[in-house]
Amino acid sequence: MDNAPLVWDERVARVLIVKLRSLGDIVLSTPCLELLKRWRPNLEIDYVAETDNHAVVDFNPHLNHVYALPARNDWPSLLARLRMALSLRKRRYDLIINLHGGSTALLFAWAVGAKKNVVRAVRRLAFLANLRAPEPDAIWGRDEAWMHNAEYQAAMLKWLGVPVETVPATCVVVDPEARARVRARLDALGITDFAVMHPGGAAANKLWEPARFARVIEHLHARHGLPTLVTSAAHERPISEAVVAAAQCPAHALTDLSLPEAIALLGMGKLFVGNDSGPAHLAAAGGVPVLVLFGPTDWRKWGPWTSAPHRVVYARDPDFDYTTLDDPSKHIYFGGIDTIPVAEVLEGLDALLAEIGAAV
Repeated sequence: MDNAPLVWDERVARVLIVKLRSLGDIVLSTPCLELLKRWRPNLEIDYVAETDNHAVVDFNPHLNHVYALPARNDWPSLLARLRMALSLRKRRYDLIINLHGGSTALLFAWAVGAKKNVVRAVRRLAFLANLRAPEPDAIWGRDEAWMHNAEYQAAMLKWLGVPVETVPATCVVVDPEARARVRARLDALGITDFAVMHPGGAAANKLWEPARFARVIEHLHARHGLPTLVTSAAHERPISEAVVAAAQCPAHALTDLSLPEAIALLGMGKLFVGNDSGPAHLAAAGGVPVLVLFGPTDWRKWGPWTSAPHRVVYARDPDFDYTTLDDPSKHIYFGGIDTIPVAEVLEGLDALLAEIGAAV
């Protein structure tokens, strides 16, 4: 496939990455930053994320500036977006790489302006960009359905001519002040080694039952001597509190952490266990061993993109005979996450802890 009509020379000195919306998507964009900087160390790279999630990349070593775009769609936020776009227009970007491609991101990138502005060709309003990339499966030359989201995002760089043979692991760097606040809180609780659990998620059918998570807490405590810190966003507090209440051993619910503090905590744990969610990607990006439960989402596309030890436990179709397959993962079941038995999660955790040398 022909690459984009873009000449990478000294004239391409300043790039803006636009990536809005979900926490996990932003984490999975971080390999693109490493790929760009590895290839062009002198490239100046800025990043636009929404106000809720920009902390994911605030301390990324490959970025020069991070800008927080208001996420709400009320008039004050729309005006703030316009003011930001006009301000960034003065930066005179040589290239805007729109990794999101939704209407907000496309209109914002168009308002910022750049010599070259790239987005996937199939996106609505793609005509606002002057470079329109083909679909990732065509770029990589393989079936998109089997492609991980980290590779999916990196495909645009490959099409632009950036050398991409393999996609590096995700990376999130902790805010030192947030780490200090979390460390002080842990010291007050008398906790050093611990597991982090996140029982929340974006949809009800992605949530394993609190009572089952409680059995995991009891297992980590009894067999491995690990206390568990249960995290959640404020709106998920009832879930984390239900998990802690159901556990027959000490556990702590932390429901008031800021995103920088959550990133710090996730990076300090001995391991992470939880549903498919943004925090799972944050933990993996912090180099922490993770075990992630998947229900109605494809773990092949959304699993941890990490070089650290990890396990994926996924829902099984109760009406399918898996003994007919040489590899059970070939049959993807997009049903409820509660088909995952507790025993399978405990076995996965034991194997993960053995791998990292923490089993007792």
